[in-house]
This record gives sequence, structure tokens and C-alpha cells, in this order.
Amino acid sequence: MNSQQTKFSLKYKIFAVIFFIQLTVISIFIYAFVKSFKAEKLTAAYESNANTLSLIKQRLESKIILLIEKVRSSTDLIEKNQLNASGLIETLQQDKDKAVAAVYHFEDKSDSPGQLLKVQQLNKSGFPEMTVYLTQIYKATESQFPYFWNFDYQGKSYTGLGFSLNYNLAINEKQMSKKHVFFFFFNQAELFTFKNSGGVADVVIYDKIGKILFSESDIDPDELRRFAKKSIFQSAVQNKNILQVSEQAMGKLKFLVSVQAQPLGDLVVATMISTEAAFQGVSKVYIDAIYLTVFSVLFSYFLASFLSSTITSPLRKLATQMQNISKGDLDVVVDIKTQDEIGVLASNFKQMTLDLKVSKQDLQNLNRDLEQKVAERTAQLEELTIKDPLTGAFNRRYYDQRVTEEIARSNRTGNPVGLLYLDIDHFKKYNDQNGHPEGDQLLINFVKTLKSVIRTSDYLCRLGGEEFCVITVDTPLQGVEIFAEKVRSHIYATDFKYGEKQPLGRLSASIGVSMYPQFSSDPATLMKSADEALYRAKQGGRNCWMLAEKPMSAAVNDILNDITKKKVS
Repeated sequence: MNSQQTKFSLKYKIFAVIFFIQLTVISIFIYAFVKSFKAEKLTAAYESNANTLSLIKQRLESKIILLIEKVRSSTDLIEKNQLNASGLIETLQQDKDKAVAAVYHFEDKSDSPGQLLKVQQLNKSGFPEMTVYLTQIYKATESQFPYFWNFDYQGKSYTGLGFSLNYNLAINEKQMSKKHVFFFFFNQAELFTFKNSGGVADVVIYDKIGKILFSESDIDPDELRRFAKKSIFQSAVQNKNILQVSEQAMGKLKFLVSVQAQPLGDLVVATMISTEAAFQGVSKVYIDAIYLTVFSVLFSYFLASFLSSTITSPLRKLATQMQNISKGDLDVVVDIKTQDEIGVLASNFKQMTLDLKVSKQDLQNLNRDLEQKVAERTAQLEELTIKDPLTGAFNRRYYDQRVTEEIARSNRTGNPVGLLYLDIDHFKKYNDQNGHPEGDQLLINFVKTLKSVIRTSDYLCRLGGEEFCVITVDTPLQGVEIFAEKVRSHIYATDFKYGEKQPLGRLSASIGVSMYPQFSSDPATLMKSADEALYRAKQGGRNCWMLAEKPMSAAVNDILNDITKKKVS
């Protein structure tokens, strides 16, 4: 009788489980609908961003790029100084363009680089003589040309644009170079007026290095400046005219952002729509979905109550305990005492939980031991691959890697890389007099002495035997020369064991100094030039440092440049 009742009861339980599966399927369909609706909203927001950005970009290109192209198209007249003020007005159509407030035209004389000679000035806004001011701007930003900046004059805001044109001329059968420099002053109220944007998106305009030229946004300016350092902005600058889109955090808010650089890459336009505005209406869909879900749950509850009152409570309790276990809580107590299949399942589940708890503890102990051993072994291997086992200085392998990376970084930043090539004077004699163990100890103490005088940003490497080198970064030539003398004098002033037996009465070192890119073109020539300077230091009596000599090709170029300048003058 009990067996028949159990089987009959289980039929109701299976039926109830199937019904709940159906309810789960309904919930999945609701979730898919909400997700699709949100995707449509997201697409519409990005399309609005892109349309706004396209309108702004077209206006900027018609105002700025077109002016630059007009000037470039008149290169022949500018080159021969035949484009006077009226001709320049006609070429640029300045009298019809309210955005252009003034144009300054200069020539950069080859005999006085960086000094601007004024050619002509077209002025609508009564600007004063600005040659000195514009010369300072030119000297400070020439490497960034074309260059944009903002300034105020007599209560109005202006945006300045500086760019230059180079020409190669043949005068008296001699090749000459000529550079013309132009400065455009734009009225910001005219240049950055975007009537077609409709106020849907925030608009921010940057220059190519991330400086804000214009902002039509309530976002914190500091957040806007930080945005210019993010990868999406840098990608837009590098991939000109290609739209970059993503979701970005600005403080506590999130925005859907579109960024695009104009073809010359000098202006970067960003349009932003807050996710709150973009997803307006999504919350109502969520509320409707919640109402539908609540109705389904209530309907399922009453239907399940009619099917069986014996299955709901045990399964819910067992499911809750399973969730706790899945989160790592193995201290749960399964207290289900029904006399059917669920009771058997609960008993087995309880035993499984106890076994898992024991296994988890064993596994945690094993993992902890393994992690500790791996960390110790990894640290040992890293130390062996880059350190000299005797002195603790970096080895030759690390030197090759580091000097290559620093030269690559120098090519990007323009900061120099210095190299000090050191050799202990008469080290062989020291070894012969005192034995190799004392020689090894001398090398150890020598490295300790060098570490006490070099900076934390420098790299001390042992190249082999008694030869060492120090790589310096971001230090100009004069600073490296001072550093070389400091190292030499510190070594000579240090009392090394048996130093009094050396030919100079003390232990000393000879040093060759070289720089990249002044005296070398790659890692190999940097090492070679420093080695040659070291050789000259030893030939010069030791206990001194010598600076590398410029390569022959660089020296010849300097002589030819001097001859060319004298002929021109």
C-alpha cells in the first residue's frame, strides 16, 4: 500500500517539475525580448552620436581643412612672395567667412631658425602687432604643427591654428629651402556653432594631443581630460577618419561615446550620450516583465499546491541548500525526512556534503603548498636568468634586453640613453698577487660600491670578467659626464682590500662614456663607441673617463653643414 502511494505521489511531483520547466522557458523568452529591446535602444543612441559627429566634422573640415588646402594650392605664389594681402583675401575668401578673425603670414629665415619675419597680416578684429607672441608660440610648438590653442582677447574667445609650409628653391643653380608660417585666428562663437546637433549629444573637441579646444557638455572637465588618455581616443588619433565607439565611465555616470579624428588628425571630435538617456523606456519594459513574472509565479504556486503539497517544501529547501553549497558553504544541514525518493536523495546529499568538506580541506592545503613552492621556484628562476650569480649585478643577457628597450623608448620620447663602460684597472695583477678568491671578493665589493653611488633608475650590469656597464636614462650629456666623474672618484676614494698593492696605490677604474643618439645609431654602435672611449681612457693613464667620439659620418655631415652655411652667407 505504501509502495503504491509513493509511486502515485511521485507522478504528481514529476508533473509539477515539468510545469516549472515551462515557466522557466517563459522567463527566458521575456529576458530575450528585453535584451533585444535594449540592443535597439543602444543602436539608436550610437547612430545619433554618429550623425551628430558627422555634421560637426563636416563643418570643421569646411572651415579649417579647406583653408589649409587653399593656402597649399597657392604654394607657387607664396614661394615667390607674390601673394599680397588682397590676393590672399581673394584666395581664402576671408571677407565672406565670419569664422576667420585674422591671418598672420611669416617667413622662417634659414639663417636664423625659429625667428619669424612678418610678411603680411589680414585683420578683422583689431588685433595688435603679435610677431613676438606668435614667435614664442612657434618656438614652443613647432614640432606639434599643425597646432591649435585657445585664447581670449577683448572679452571674446578665439582659437588659434598654426601651420607651416616648406619649399625647395633653385636660386643661382643652388638648392635652397624656404619655410612659410601661417597663423589663423578663428572666432569660437562662429567656428564651434553646431546648430544641426539638436542638443541630443554632448560635444567635445580636442586637439591631437588631447587638449580641450571646445566643450558643449556638463561633464566634469577633469573627466574629459582623463578621457583623452584612454585607448579609444588614442586609437582614433592613430586611425584617422575611422569612427571609434564604446561605453565609457565619466565619474559616477556612464556614456555611449563616439570618437573620430579628421583626416589630418589635428582635431578629434567626441560625442557622448548618457546611458540613462539612451536607455530611456527600458525601465518600463523591465517593470512590465516583472509584473508578468509575478503573475506566472502566483499561477504556478496555486497550481502546484493542487498537484501536491508534499513536494514543494522539500525541494525548495534542498534547492536553497544546494545554492549555498555551490557558493562554497559546506556547513549546511540537510534536514529532510520524507519516506520517498526525495528522502533518499537528501540522505545521499548529506553524505556527499560531508565528503566534499573533507576533500575541500585537503585540496586547499595541497593548493597552498603548491602555490608557495611555485612562487619560490619562479622567483629563483627569474633571479638566475637576469642576475650575475657572483656579484648580484644584472648579467649580459639582461643588458642586451634592457639597452634595446631603452633605445626603443628613446626613439618614441626623444630622451637620451647613456652608457658607462667600466673596467677595473690592473685586475689581472690583483688576481695574480692575491689569488682568485680575493679577486672574486673584490668584484663583489666593487659592485656594492657602484650600487651605493648610482641612481635607482640606472641599470648596473656585469658584462664579463672585470668589465661592467651602467645604463642611464633620461639624462642629458652634461649630467652623464658629471655622473661618470662621480663614479670614478667614488671608486678611487673607496678603500678596497689590498688596494695599496696596485700600481696607483689604490684600486681604480677606467670608464668609457657614450650616448644615444649623439654618438651611436643602435645598441651595437652604442657599446662599440663606449668600448673605444674606454680604450682611450686606459691609454690615457687609467683612473679617468673618456667621452666617445662622433661617428665619421656624423662628423662629415657637420663639416658639410658648416661649409653650406658659409656659402649662403
